[in-house]
Amino acid sequence: MGSPVYDKVRQLEYLQKRVELMSHMLEALDPAEADINDLNRFQEMLDQVKIKTNQFQKNWE
Repeated sequence: MGSPVYDKVRQLEYLQKRVELMSHMLEALDPAEADINDLNRFQEMLDQVKIKTNQFQKNWE
């Protein structure tokens, strides 16, 4: 997604944007048409946010 983010403010902004994107994705899903691929994509996004959160935590220590 670009260059590494070391500033706490930018790290939080990054996480907020990712969570907002995931929220929009969930809101746009039609339960009648959603399938396992949609859930897998969402799980991948959650995993990416978890990885970034862990990286940011190490910077904050």
